[in-house]
Amino acid sequence: MPKRIFTKEQIRKLSRNRHVARCSATTVRYTREFRESAVRQYGEGMSALEIFRNAGIDPETIGMVSPNRLLHQWRSARRPSVQEAGPPAVARSELEGLRAEVAYLKEENRFLVRLRARGRDSGLRPVRSTPSSRVSAGMPSAFAESPESPGAATTNGGKRKANFPKTGKTTSSSRPSSRKERPGGAGGRSR
Repeated sequence: MPKRIFTKEQIRKLSRNRHVARCSATTVRYTREFRESAVRQYGEGMSALEIFRNAGIDPETIGMVSPNRLLHQWRSARRPSVQEAGPPAVARSELEGLRAEVAYLKEENRFLVRLRARGRDSGLRPVRSTPSSRVSAGMPSAFAESPESPGAATTNGGKRKANFPKTGKTTSSSRPSSRKERPGGAGGRSR
């Protein structure tokens, strides 16, 4: 498509318009105020041709396609790139919350690793419990710490024992566990 060349009369007419910063035989440069106003009006629903006509710029002089093309360029230039803008404010606050949660979970994992290592060193056995029983006991840990909670380690005559929540039985960590016979039935289980 050949480039439009303006006549001297067209250049003079365009140069007198307050929305035109400068004009040459091949290009028209518009003021910043007009470009911003045109983009805003276009966003409000006005057509590109209406905007230019209302500004006193004849679309037939600059070309019938030029107003649409110019508004597309101005809107694209006005929108910041994704890298410059960053995430929206809502996403930013959610991102901060997620980062805080990740930091908390990492610290909790470090704590659990230390707790497990301490349990191995002291001869404690892990508590066999479901996640719901840990929550009800208020324990995020794999090893119980307080005697009140299910599976808590207790001492009996200097021996460490672990209470398992399912059966309530205690087993000594110094010898292998064996079933003790309960009164009222053989085999340790009575129903």
